[in-house]
Amino acid sequence: MRKILLTVSAFIFVIVFASCKKSNSSSGSNAKTVENLSGSYKITAINVFALGTNFDEYASLKDCEKDNIIKLDNTLTAEFNDVGIVCSPSEESTGTWSLSSNSDSVSVYGLPAYPNGITGFITSWNGTTLVLTANEVISSQPSTITLTLFKQ
Repeated sequence: MRKILLTVSAFIFVIVFASCKKSNSSSGSNAKTVENLSGSYKITAINVFALGTNFDEYASLKDCEKDNIIKLDNTLTAEFNDVGIVCSPSEESTGTWSLSSNSDSVSVYGLPAYPNGITGFITSWNGTTLVLTANEVISSQPSTITLTLFKQ
């Protein structure tokens, strides 16, 4: 049950990072703007810190989950595409997004598992690798999820 909750949380968290609204605060490929964040991403790491221990949740994903692509566009929508080895049932979805006014966090709305939305904080973005962190309660335990995505 714990793995299922962590995987679902990680899946939702993956979608969270896609929120994009143009920011005028900086320029270049490292700026957190819709132009720079648009593209396709693969998950490369999911780490969960809970009960004083780090867990490598990426290692526990099924092969059909490890090859999925998150496609972002500049219309504030994102697609989670189940490509390569397709899961049964397929794990495809879409949502709506927003970027905080100071560009430090992204939120996603419209997902069945999070009807009130979910927010992730951008801890690192270098133009190709995006690292997000979110605090969640998983199986009644406060947890910190760190998700690393690589732009294709």
